[in-house]
Amino acid sequence: MQSVAKPDLLSQLYELPDKLSPEQAKQLMEETLRAYEDHIDRFLPLYVRVLGEEMLEWRAEGAWLYSPTGERWMDCLGAGGVFGLGFRHPKVVEAVKKQIDRVGLSSRLFINPVTAALAKKLAGLAPEGLDQVFFANSGTESLEAALKLARLASGKPGIVGTYYGYHGMSIATLSISGLEAWRKGTEPAVGGSAVIGFNDIEQVRKAVTKDTAALVLEPVQWASGCEVATTEYLKAVREHCDKVGAFLIFDEVQCGLGRAGTLWGCTPSGVIPDILCVGKILSGGIMPIAAVVYNAKVRYGERDRPQFNNSSYGGNPMSCAAGLAALNVMTDDGVLDRAIELGNKLGAILDEWVKKYPKALKSHRGAGLMRCLEMKQPSMGSVMQDYARKRHVIVASMMHMPQFVRVSPPFTASDEEFDFFLKAVEESLEEISRMSLMDLMRYNNDFGKHAQQVMMQLAQDRAAEGH
Repeated sequence: MQSVAKPDLLSQLYELPDKLSPEQAKQLMEETLRAYEDHIDRFLPLYVRVLGEEMLEWRAEGAWLYSPTGERWMDCLGAGGVFGLGFRHPKVVEAVKKQIDRVGLSSRLFINPVTAALAKKLAGLAPEGLDQVFFANSGTESLEAALKLARLASGKPGIVGTYYGYHGMSIATLSISGLEAWRKGTEPAVGGSAVIGFNDIEQVRKAVTKDTAALVLEPVQWASGCEVATTEYLKAVREHCDKVGAFLIFDEVQCGLGRAGTLWGCTPSGVIPDILCVGKILSGGIMPIAAVVYNAKVRYGERDRPQFNNSSYGGNPMSCAAGLAALNVMTDDGVLDRAIELGNKLGAILDEWVKKYPKALKSHRGAGLMRCLEMKQPSMGSVMQDYARKRHVIVASMMHMPQFVRVSPPFTASDEEFDFFLKAVEESLEEISRMSLMDLMRYNNDFGKHAQQVMMQLAQDRAAEGH
């Protein structure tokens, strides 16, 4: 008797219920993995196969990600800090739904009131003097636009970034990002670009010259393990840029809008850039959007170049509706104050944990709810990630610096949810503290052996299918 083929679940996603049976979930997982492997990416599905867990995003609400069978995890990573407002904040969702019923994407010829409203709101919140706005679709696009503006307004070619700076994955942004693993294979870098040490004013004075259009910095660096720029450094940088006529660009795509414990990452220093890039939290966790805000001096440079920066989708009404709702929630509903409160609490607790778990935790860096735990050994980072996930909290060890574990909890977490996150991390630290170096080696070796077995079985299965 011939067996009847199961229906393809990927072709009927929106006909499926919010919660699936274990059999349906298993089938959907395999179909999704196969589609990723065939058409998108092989690394992430391999990681999921090795773990053997139901890591399939099916539904999300507040601080939580849900699998098709209803298992849930508290997301304290959030795509590099996107979900400051959590998943599907009701006010952001409502704003986007209302906007879709009016205008979705823009004709790009008429003007749109929601785009204007967001620009006005953002300019009112930005550091003093930054009242010109360009909307992009991603942080990378916002940095590209900022670099173009700096070159146009200055008439100079030079662009300078810092080691472990992260500004996106385009050729230009990689050219000012000092991460060799990302730059390798994309060379040559954009002409006139250079990369220097972070928090080192002497290197700034040597590299930023009268031929430099702009220096690009993150007040809190993500890729360095959340190193924070000192106030003295930022003030000296501002002074030097003014001296040689270079623009200062702050990339606050990750650290801005409350993530680092203040509205802007540059706020504690009192230093104001010429150009500031913002994104991630601006999306409200719903729609892709980023922005460049800049001063009149930069704007003057594009006076004869209307639409110098342009985009088919940038500043579209749906994304701007999400951005406007997100900013209103931040400022009017006490969410920024909540982010500051939780950030201060997390910092104090991390200080205690460094003393309490010296065998596991060497230090911590960052500010607010943008933190990195520095583990005692590089091999502990992946173990920490695994142990936290098994306790239903998502954090991540950095691939290029595995001793650092990134934590970025949502601003909107309730006291109970924040305590759940803290409990999971502390229990993981306790467990790692009891491990010897031999235990760590065995744990990572066992993981590696299991990964090899999974890969071999996958290769055999594909070969049997004729692939």
